[in-house]
Amino acid sequence: MNKKFPYIIMMLLVLIFSACTAETADTSSDVSSVDSVITQSDDASSDTTVSKEESDLTSSDKQTQSETSSAASSSGNQLVSSKTTQTASSKNTQTTEKEDTRPAASVSDFTPLSMEEYYCYNKLTDSQKSAYRVIYDMVKNYVSGDKMINGVTPEDISIAYTAVHNDNPDFFWMGKGYAIITKTSGSNTSYGIRTNPDGTGFITSSKADCDSKQSQLNQKIDSIISSVVKKGMTKDEIVKAFHDYICENTVYNYNYKTGEKNKYNWTAYGALIEKTSVCEGYSKALQILLYRVGIQNTVIGGIGDGGAHQWSAVKTSDWKTIDVTWDDHKNGGFGYTYYNKNSINPSSKHKAYVHISKAGLEEIQQGKFNFFTELK
Repeated sequence: MNKKFPYIIMMLLVLIFSACTAETADTSSDVSSVDSVITQSDDASSDTTVSKEESDLTSSDKQTQSETSSAASSSGNQLVSSKTTQTASSKNTQTTEKEDTRPAASVSDFTPLSMEEYYCYNKLTDSQKSAYRVIYDMVKNYVSGDKMINGVTPEDISIAYTAVHNDNPDFFWMGKGYAIITKTSGSNTSYGIRTNPDGTGFITSSKADCDSKQSQLNQKIDSIISSVVKKGMTKDEIVKAFHDYICENTVYNYNYKTGEKNKYNWTAYGALIEKTSVCEGYSKALQILLYRVGIQNTVIGGIGDGGAHQWSAVKTSDWKTIDVTWDDHKNGGFGYTYYNKNSINPSSKHKAYVHISKAGLEEIQQGKFNFFTELK
């Protein structure tokens, strides 16, 4: 055997081993590159991969993220949004990922609910409906004064007035001040209503002021519908779109008791135009938007975490309750903790005890004023 042969074999083995090593290094480099791409992709999907964002949040943001994550889990949705913590780049990423290519809807695509379809109105007796229609026309036309109503009792008028107040979020100028008037002729006694006694029934300064604000509100509602509702959306999708819009664009006025009180905080006008509100305004904003697209809903009154509170009941395929106010997180962002619940009380902290606002506690306990019976 040639003495050089083993040496040649050894050199060939060295060359083969070197080639294999280089190929392995290239493969490792490729794997690292893929891992890097995957990590970047996950980070960009912040709205669907909540846990990946937590390590980069401040302690305040972590609390908001935790609340929203819990809400998403309870509702089966994972949409997370924020008024204060999202960067421009993350908002753009979310817009791209959530882009809905369906054409925008308009008010003309829907048939709004009429007065005869309103929830409270349909729970009234015939005599209460008579009183309701009189009060409805007086408030709608901004009429201050007295009006006798045939065949009604004082209780009928009280129930009808508060039913009108609850049913009509577009009557944002309607206060809670009214008077029952009595007329006696021989043995006959009749009753009627005095609207706006001492200026407590209407909160706008004049009919001209009322008309101007009403026009502004109607234009805003049209704009909201065309911006968040798409043609072909289901009722459930529309409800969610309005819920999200209100949470994103309305700020709760925590100072309404300490000087920064706005008389429209309790109205849809306050929530949608002035963009500051309390629970009643949040609920009435959702109510008026859903009315315009023909979705049945009403407001529920009661106690929330120990204080007076209002939330919503909405009917798509069946009745569900929603607390838009509590879904709007104080530190920014919103969730779905109190969204689409099968109980009249969206949580253990809610206690629905009255549907119309003038009822006293004794009457509430007797069940006279609890109109909402579809959920327990």
